[in-house]
Amino acid sequence: MTSQRRSIDGIPSRCWCGKGIRKKEDHLFKWVDEAMFDELRRVDAQQALIEEEIDDLKKCLKKTEERVDVEKAILSHR
Repeated sequence: MTSQRRSIDGIPSRCWCGKGIRKKEDHLFKWVDEAMFDELRRVDAQQALIEEEIDDLKKCLKKTEERVDVEKAILSHR
């Protein structure tokens, strides 16, 4: 048994069940559409957290570099 799944970029024009898109609440595609939006919101929130973590790491790295520079200056005067 072979599966003939195709990967299509963008928003599909047909439902996964094979029927055309209908803009009604009772059709499966509407649920998929809402699930996609929910997933995008989650990804957006996760990306914001990652950006915050990167900013924190950059600040920490800068402080560490400053400490290393101070230590180098102290050691070079000895």
